[in-house]
Amino acid sequence: MKDTLKPGMSAERTITTTPEMGISHLGPHAPRMFSTPSMIGLMEGTCVDFLTPHMDEGEQTVGFRIDVKHLAPTKIG
Repeated sequence: MKDTLKPGMSAERTITTTPEMGISHLGPHAPRMFSTPSMIGLMEGTCVDFLTPHMDEGEQTVGFRIDVKHLAPTKIG
């Protein structure tokens, strides 16, 4: 790992939710909301994009634990 990664650094990403990111397991008449698995995927992708410039050739980052709360619904769109 390069020495460019410092404590306190952060990243942020803003997206527009798409129907593919919505829940589907509650049936066709349930409101379409941003799914928790899609939220976690977004978090993981943001982390990889943020950390990649700080890694040496052949390195990759992996997660080993996740503890999140999806506190409020997010509408598609």
